[in-house]
Amino acid sequence: GDYLELGDKTDVEVLNMRDSNIALTMLDPEHPDDTPEDIADRVITLLQSRLKLGDSQWAYLSGLIASGLENQDIKTFEDIVRLVEYEEIHKNVAVRLLPKLCKVNRILPKGNDPATWKLDTPGLSILVELLVGSICGRRMNQLPTDAPPVFLAIDECHRLKLSDGSYIGRLLREGRKYNLHGIFSTQWVKTHNEAALLEQTAAQFYFRMSDREAARTAESFPLKDRRMKERYRNLLANMARGQFLLKYNNRFYLSMPPRIPKQL
Repeated sequence: GDYLELGDKTDVEVLNMRDSNIALTMLDPEHPDDTPEDIADRVITLLQSRLKLGDSQWAYLSGLIASGLENQDIKTFEDIVRLVEYEEIHKNVAVRLLPKLCKVNRILPKGNDPATWKLDTPGLSILVELLVGSICGRRMNQLPTDAPPVFLAIDECHRLKLSDGSYIGRLLREGRKYNLHGIFSTQWVKTHNEAALLEQTAAQFYFRMSDREAARTAESFPLKDRRMKERYRNLLANMARGQFLLKYNNRFYLSMPPRIPKQL
């Protein structure tokens, strides 16, 4: 609820994800020429990042979803769970796969029920990625001429799947031309690839970080001089509390250290 008050103070409509009218669609086509196989691959890629599907589970689920969509046996995620539950031919694979799918199914909105947002399940990140995918897919394929800008503020974005093929990656690469914008916040950059992906944002703000994080971040900067990268690594690791480094249009700007009053 951190941003809900924005709707009262500005001409902004804040989307409340606990609204029971919010629909998360993972089985709708994103492009007019999407095939059932395309949709199945997209769904499984999303699930794989959280459920650690084995090769046999991946192959089985891909075929199940593609054929189910083609035969119109699958319209919701519950339909996928139902087909796996009553599987007979590939029962050994289905038995191992079913508990994983049930974990996701329990938190997905159903009918008039809002998302439960249970933090002890792997599904919270999946819900966020589904939301991003739904918004991106609909905006990119049905962009009205008078479409207002959409801003997605994603805190703790390191918990999502940050890769070129993910929904977040597509938003970073293609979002601006569809008037889609992202505000990403994280305290952890786990890999060089993730740092490089976040570098695609128009502006980056860096606060003080650990030596390890500073090294990874400085390595992603487009600097050829190793000595300059080392200088930025030292800067990132030693800035004052509340101070930040801004990178915009490949230029760097350092803020003045804020005046933090002494606590009584």
